[in-house]
Amino acid sequence: MNTDTIISMCRESFSAYDELWLVSARRDHCDNLIDLGIVCEDDFTVVHTHNDLGRKFKNSKILTPPKISSKSFDGIFSVVDDRIFDEVDRVIRDDLRVAILASSPNKPLSDYIKKRSAWEKFTITSPVDDFDKYIDLENKTLLEDILSGIESKLGYRILAESKNMSLDKNYHYIQKLFNAEAGESFFVQEAVSAAGGGTYKISNQSDFNRVQKILPKGMRVKVSTEIANAYSANGSLCIVPRGAECMVFVDPLSHKVLDTDCRSNGTYCSVGNDWGINWPKAVNSLYMEIAKSIGEILYKKYGYSGIVGVDFLVKREKMNTGCMLRK
Repeated sequence: MNTDTIISMCRESFSAYDELWLVSARRDHCDNLIDLGIVCEDDFTVVHTHNDLGRKFKNSKILTPPKISSKSFDGIFSVVDDRIFDEVDRVIRDDLRVAILASSPNKPLSDYIKKRSAWEKFTITSPVDDFDKYIDLENKTLLEDILSGIESKLGYRILAESKNMSLDKNYHYIQKLFNAEAGESFFVQEAVSAAGGGTYKISNQSDFNRVQKILPKGMRVKVSTEIANAYSANGSLCIVPRGAECMVFVDPLSHKVLDTDCRSNGTYCSVGNDWGINWPKAVNSLYMEIAKSIGEILYKKYGYSGIVGVDFLVKREKMNTGCMLRK
C-alpha cells in the first residue's frame, strides 16, 4: 500500500463525520493532517486548545480554557472552557457525528459525553480514549508496574533504579535508601509531567531544600538514581490492532539532542533528534526487542493503539528506559 492510498483512506475516514473538532494542548497538533491534505484548516468546527501556538482557524469556533490550565502538564487533561459542553449538547440535539482530533483525552469533556450517554456520536483520535487508563500511562510513579511484565519477559532489568516517595525527609535519607555514595545525584519527577517540566536534579541538601519548596507538601514523586555518562536516545513505535493481538512497527533509534543550557535552570529539555550516526548493532537489537515488548503490553493491557515514544539512556551498550506518549 503506497502513501497516496493511505492518505486517501484517511481523508475518506474523516469525511464520514459531520464535524471535526480539535481538542488539544496546542493549535499546531493538527499540522501533519493538514500538511498531508487529509483535512483542511476550514474543516474544524470547534477548536479548544490551551495554547494558541500554530494556526489561526478563522472560520472555527475558538474555545480557550482558563490560563491557569497552561501552568501545568496536568491542566491539559483536567481543565476545559465550559462552553464546550454547550457544543456537546448541540451535537446531541442536531444528531451529528463528530471526530475529535486529540493526542490525549480531556477528563471533564469525556465525563460530560459519558454523562449524556453520547459516546456513539463522538470518535476521539487519542491512542487511549478512556481517561483513567490514559492518565496511568502518563504517571511516572506507575512506570515500574507498567513495564514489570516486560522485564520478566526479557529476563533483565531495563528501568533505572527508582522509588516513589514524598520529599518529607532530607537528601541523606535518599542516599541511605539507595545505598548511594556521598555526592551521588538523583532525579525527581512529578507524577504527571513532560518535556522536562516537573523534573529536578538533586545532588546535595541545598538542592533538596530547593525542590522541596517547589513541590506541594506531601506530593508523591518518582526519585531515580542518575545514570552518569550515558547517551540520550529516542525510539518510536506504531501499534496496529489485529483483533486480540497487534502488530508493532519500530522506527530506527535516534540520538536525542538536549538543550545546551539545560543544566542552568535544573530542568532538562529535548530539542530534536539525530539519525546521522548509527548505534552499534547490539544496542539496536536490544532496542528492537524492548520496543516491540512495550508495544505488545500497552495494547493488551491498556488497549493502546497508535504511536508511542520511548526514551532511553545508553551506557556501554546497556539501556535503561522510560515510556511516554508522543504527541
